[in-house]
Formats: sequence, structure tokens, C-alpha cells
Amino acid sequence: MKKQASSVKMPSVAGVRCNVLGILCAGLAVWHASQMPVVAAGLTNDDLCVAYSNYLKTAKGILDIRTIHKTGEGANHVDIVVVSAGFTADQMGEFHKVCERFAKSLLSGDAWSRYRNLINIHAVFVGDESVDSSRLHVHGYKGNILGCDNGKAVDYARCAANAAATLVIHNSGFSTASAGVWGVEVLNKGNADSSMTMVHELGHGFAGLGDEYIQIGEPYNGDAKDLEEVTVNVTAHENPRLCKWHYWVDDEWPGLFGPLKLRKGTKVANCEGAGWVKGIYRPEEGCIMRCNRDTFCAVCNEAMEANFFRYIDLFQKVEPSVGDIVLWKGENLDFRVSAVDMLHQPPEWLKSSLSFYLDGEQVAVSNRGEVSFQFRSAMAGPGVHQLGANLNVQSDDVRRDFGFMSGSRSWRVTVLPVKKPEIVLPPLVTVSADGTIDVPIKVKHAKPAHFNLTMTHAPQGAVLEKGRFKWKPAGQAGSWKVDFSALDEERHGVTESMEILVKRADKVNPAVEVASPDPVVAVMGKPVMVQLKAGSKDTGHLLYEPVQVLEGVQLNRETGELTWIPRLKQAKPERMRFRVKNGTASRDVDVSFWVRWEATPSPVSYCNQYRPQMMALLDQLRQNPIVYHRLFETLRLMRDRYAPIHQKALVEAKGMFPTLDPKLRKTCLEELRLHAWEFANKPEVLKWMREIAAGEKCEQAVILVKRLDQIDHYNVERVRLAAEEDVRRAAERVEALAGVVTTWQVSGVYAEAGKNSRDLVGMVFPPETASASNVVWTVAETFSDGILNISKALDKAKVKGPRDSCAAYLRATLDVPADTEARLEIGSDDGVKVWINGKEVFSNPVERALVFGQDKVNVHLGKGVSTLLVKITQGGSGWESHVRVRAKDGTAIPGLKIGLPR
Repeated sequence: MKKQASSVKMPSVAGVRCNVLGILCAGLAVWHASQMPVVAAGLTNDDLCVAYSNYLKTAKGILDIRTIHKTGEGANHVDIVVVSAGFTADQMGEFHKVCERFAKSLLSGDAWSRYRNLINIHAVFVGDESVDSSRLHVHGYKGNILGCDNGKAVDYARCAANAAATLVIHNSGFSTASAGVWGVEVLNKGNADSSMTMVHELGHGFAGLGDEYIQIGEPYNGDAKDLEEVTVNVTAHENPRLCKWHYWVDDEWPGLFGPLKLRKGTKVANCEGAGWVKGIYRPEEGCIMRCNRDTFCAVCNEAMEANFFRYIDLFQKVEPSVGDIVLWKGENLDFRVSAVDMLHQPPEWLKSSLSFYLDGEQVAVSNRGEVSFQFRSAMAGPGVHQLGANLNVQSDDVRRDFGFMSGSRSWRVTVLPVKKPEIVLPPLVTVSADGTIDVPIKVKHAKPAHFNLTMTHAPQGAVLEKGRFKWKPAGQAGSWKVDFSALDEERHGVTESMEILVKRADKVNPAVEVASPDPVVAVMGKPVMVQLKAGSKDTGHLLYEPVQVLEGVQLNRETGELTWIPRLKQAKPERMRFRVKNGTASRDVDVSFWVRWEATPSPVSYCNQYRPQMMALLDQLRQNPIVYHRLFETLRLMRDRYAPIHQKALVEAKGMFPTLDPKLRKTCLEELRLHAWEFANKPEVLKWMREIAAGEKCEQAVILVKRLDQIDHYNVERVRLAAEEDVRRAAERVEALAGVVTTWQVSGVYAEAGKNSRDLVGMVFPPETASASNVVWTVAETFSDGILNISKALDKAKVKGPRDSCAAYLRATLDVPADTEARLEIGSDDGVKVWINGKEVFSNPVERALVFGQDKVNVHLGKGVSTLLVKITQGGSGWESHVRVRAKDGTAIPGLKIGLPR
């Protein structure tokens, strides 16, 4: 399964009714009229909807964006976006019905159903000319493996939301679903509501899971060992006790807050066949990623659950939001943090701990996802204080979380030794152009000399001396806003503003003229700049001010240059209002922004951005003055699945620990103890933890050493048990291969027009006739497990012909020292027919995947040499066989010799 316009009236949404040419975007669907500013010049919210919809239709062909399943907005939710391809405008309803079936099926599927309260599903409808002519080019839909322009698919999806996964549903019936390197899944409308297909493909794009089956032709042409890090469910180690998921072998595992037990029926045993090649292993016999079970194996399920927390912000509310805070003597400040809703009233499978730390001491803790703390400057005392909130979450099905189920928020609080000053000034001064301003600007404080009073943005010629602001407009008219700051030696202080309104001497005040800018296309996280253009006939001084703007907007009050880095919770059209003043005249101007998320690869895709981003974060943490942020993030990244990240995090932790205050070192030791078992297969981390614990004389160090002793005992024991299992497995392998035909003579390809693989089982071709002497045979070897890849054998022999709806023959000799009642154990992909010495003994016209011993046939072998002839038919995809010859009771036949006809 490895693969790749009519006007519609918008329904009433939250009190806003808009006719927007079929656009109902995810952002607009939650857009309340009361949330938007009053619009100038007769513009309405409806106008913004219409303008944005026209832009999407013209620029991208998007006719509709809507939310199919909604649980909330913003960073505390996982967004899945479905994009159409090959649907015409009049098929929009059909596409939405497919999406609704998809949502229902997905949210009832394995892993996804647990976290349905965190998931939003959106649908982006693109109007195409036909199934064969789509804006988002899809290939392989005529019965082959689907694929598409992955980058363009993500670009469409990001018009709706910051998608954790993007699915493309193509308007075709038969094709094989696929997952692209951008984390894009491509399905046809027929399998879009197939739970196994869709959950399998999302396993690739959402959690970075690999396929767990062998695919004919081995499309992965790299070193199998390279898959060790790329995917969490593929390993080159045969023994589960020695591989990266060793911790799933035992029935019980130490969790953060209590032991974790295996689900009933879970047995991790490392089965060969994963990542499309031989010689590597998957965790269990059955899994959605192998397509032989409708649930995930333990390892894949763990990765899925951990990734739900990877894609969300664990914190729902953080107050205050800024990280660097200054408090004056006598001031207090309340700190509050709350986690995602699921942790407020946690379901039975989730547990959590949320703690507040102040200068190395735990000051508050909660297991209900919400905690608060009042910082009192009188108790903390003057100086710099470090405050941190740390959250750890445990799921009963997650034994290793890659660091995704931990989060932190941190602050640096500087308490000043003096009380906060006040600046006393008139907020507004009005003067004639030929008049004079002379007003007092005072610092109100017990020690006013402690502060230096400065001003900025003052009009030319203005002075501040001896606590008075003086200025003569000298004929100038217009508006100014002057900032006054009272700062101590370390630049701590307060700032207040005074607006100056200068009237023309003739009392005539020409109107302000403002040019309305075109809508601005903005991308989340990317800076955008807009130049507000305004003027007046008397060229008076203009003052630009924000009226109703979003967080993070910067406006140059002198030049009207607007800069903004959009950091909203969801892509949608936004409108902001600004005011331009010229003395007593003013004019408002509205700027519309069409905001979308940036189209970047999925964080789990092979060309992902995640690793370089985390490496850059570690570089930034090294110099971060907010200590708890540096501490908790570095320790969290030590648990990351990617070796370059967790290795670099360890280096940073080694450099950081000696610089910490002794109390902060205790916090570090406690956090390491909590997660110590996640480092059981990282000896370099275990060694470092022993080193730092040995140097500390505190309870946390003693407890950590005991935990490390337990881990060392576990590692010694698992190596011992693995050695015993390897000896036993080797003996079992020798016994299992006894009687397996590992060398064949092969002849093919045989086909008949209009006949399928089932039909071909009963058809007669030359190898099964008396005149078979002119048939060409070639020698082929099986894999080490006895499976013969028939396609590969014929390719090696350079045999031409079809590789579907065809048949091949396999031939070998069986030599026994005496008459023997034997049993043929046959596995085939697809149908099979068997002859002994030219006599038919078995036939099964089926289409199936190979399983060892699917068919068991009792036969009589006369003393000496007998000829075994096997026909294997092929429908499509895999073409394999496995044959073992045993005694009737299933034991090995003494003296059996297997060879080739001469």
C-alpha cells in the first residue's frame, strides 16, 4: 500500500450572513461579527467575505472551505485538512458527503477515537474542469498508485488551517492510496471512508510510521538500516529485547506516575518483513501498517498517541504571556497556567502533573491540569528570580513519548528595590499654530532623582528642561504624540504619552486624505509590511495611530509604516483599523489581510523541517537568560527520537548543569529521575546521570542513583534473555527450514487473453504436458526463509512477459530412502496447483497474500526420486511461493534430499 462554478449562497454563520460565491472558510465559520472592528467607508463584514472568496476563487480555484468536524480553535487542537481533486463545481455536494463519511470513519478508528476531542477536520473544495484535468495534478488514478503535487496540496490545505496532515481525495474509483514525502495522503473517493486504508496512510503522514510488509520489486533502494531512525516501527535487529522498542517486550513498564501494563493480546516478537525489504523487522504479527489488522500494534499506537501531543500546544492558557517581567517594590503578580481540556478532567488513560517552581523550589502542583501562583515581590526580594511551570503527561499506551508529552512555560522576574514611579503630564495639549506650549512633566516618586526623564517622538525644536516641556509650533499645524520615560541606571522605568494638537491660525483645518490599500496576502510567521498613505492640502504634520488592531502590530506613528508578523490561531481574513490625524481633522483607514499558513512539509515527512528547527532551538537555548526554559526544553529534547537532536541536547545539558544554582540542580535531577527509564537504551545519558548524581548531596540524587541501578539491572537482564532467545530461535529456524525447497527450476510467463489468475489455475500450459521437454527452465534461489519471489526470479533471468494475470511453474525433485507418507505445506500468492510425478495432487484457485502453510496436502512419495511440479498464478502485486515437505505428522523426514531435475 505504498504509493502517492456555480455561485453558492453562504448559510448564516454566527449571526453573519454572506453571499460569497461558495466560500465558507474554516476561519469564517467561527467568525463573529462582534469580533471585528466597525468598518469605515460603508464596508461590511460581508464585503470582506466576498473579497476574500473572490481572491481564493481567482487565485487558486477554491470554491468552498468548511469545517466538517470541529472541537475548538487554535494551537490546542489538531487540524486535518481534506482537499478535493478532479471534482467539478456541480460535484461539490458529492465531495462533502465523501468528507463527512471520511470524518465519521476516521474518528471511530484506532488511536484517533481516543483523541477525537482534540481534532478538527476541514474540507477545501477546488473546482476542476474534469477528473482528468485538475489544478492539483493527480497521477496514477487509472488503476495504479496515486500521487500528486505534494507541495501544492499543502498550499491548498494551509488556506484552511495549519494542517497536521493533508489528505487529497481524487474523484476516481479504483487506485492504490499513497503517502507522499510532504506528509500528504492521496486517496480516491472509493477508499476515502475505508477505515483501514485511511488510518494506514495517516500513520505515514501523521506519525512517521513505515509500512510493515514486503513489496515486490523492493521500491526502497537504500540501506535497510537507514530506516532505523526514519521510522519508529522498523528495525534491523531481529531480537526485540535488543532493538529500539525493547521496552514493549515485558508485561509491565515503569511509568511517570505508576506502572504501565500491556493491552490484552499484545505480544511484541519482531516479525520479519517491514519497510518493503527483507532482513528487517516489525514489532508484531498484526498491525494496520501491515494491513492485516484493523488496529495498530503497540509500537505504532504509541507513536500515534505521542504525536497527538506533538501537534498541539499543551498549554491552553498562560498568564502572563510575556517571559521577561519587571516588578517594582511592593507589586504582586498572579501567574496562572492551564493545560489542554483533556487534562482538566482527564479520561482514565491519561494522568498529568503540572508544577510551579520558583528559584529551584516547587511552590505549587496539580494533577488536574491547572495551577496558579502569586508572586509577591516583598517575599521574593530585590533581584532576578526564575519562575517555571512544568507539565508532564502519561498515557497508559505510551512508554516512550519522544518528549512530546512534556511542556513548560518560564519567566524571568526582576524585582526592583524601589517603588514604581509615575509620570504626571497632561494627556492632551491643544495649541494654535502661532502659540506656545510650556507644560510641566514631573516624576512622582519618593526619590525622583533616582530616575532620568527623557522624551522621544517630539516635534522639531521642542525641549525638555528642568521638568518642563517647551515648544513653539511657529506656524506648523497637525498632530504629534510625544513619549516621556522615567528610567533608572539599568533602563528600568515607565513611559507615558502626551498628544499635541496644533490648530491652524486661520482656524481652517483641511480634511485628511487617505488611500485605501489593496488587501494584503500574509503568511503565518512571516513579516509583512504595509505603507499607509495619507496627506492633507495644508501639508500639516500627520500622526498615525492604531485603533483596532491584532496583537503584534507595529505602527510607525511618524511615517505610517505598518509591520506585522501574523501569529493568529487560524488562517482567515482579518481587517484592522488605523487613524490618521492632522490637528482637529482625522480619517480612519481599514487594511484587509488574507492570512494563511505557510505551506511547509509535514514535520514527520522524510524531507521534514523538524530536525533543523530543533537543532536551531538548542543553539538558542544555550544563551537564554530564562533558566527554566533552557532547563526543561533541553531535558525534553534529550528524549527526542532523532539521534542528532538528542545527542546535541545531551551536550548542551552537560554544559548547562554545572552553571545552575544548587536548588535548580535539584529540579534537574528530579526531572531526570522522572524520565530515566526513557534513556534505558542510551548508555551515554545513563553515564552522565550517574556522574552528576554522584556530585550532589541531596535526596533527589540518592533517588536518581537507585533508579539508575534498576535500569542497569534491567539492561543486563535483557541482554542475557536475548542471548537465550537467540539460541532458541536459531534452533527453531533450523527445524523450520528442514524440508523447505530453497532452490527451484522456474518457467514462465504463461497467460491467456481475458483470463484472470483464478481461471489460469485450471488452464493447461506446456510445463504440465507430456511435451514439456521444450520448456525453458531457469534456476532460482529463495530468500533465507524459503520464500521465492517469482517476479524477481523471472526478471533476473530476463524473461519477458506480463507480471499480472499470468502463471509460472516451479520444479524440484524429492529423494526419500523409503516409501513415505508425506505432507506438502504450501503458501502462495496467488493460486496454486501441484503435481507429483505428473499426477495432480492439489488445486486451489484463490487470490491471496502468502502465509506459511496456508494449504496442507497429504501425498505419497515412493522410494527414490519424485518430481514436484507447482503452478503459481498471479493476479497483481505480490507473486510468491513457499513449499515445505514434511512427514504426515508434521515432523522432518529423515534422509529427505531436495534437488533439481536433470
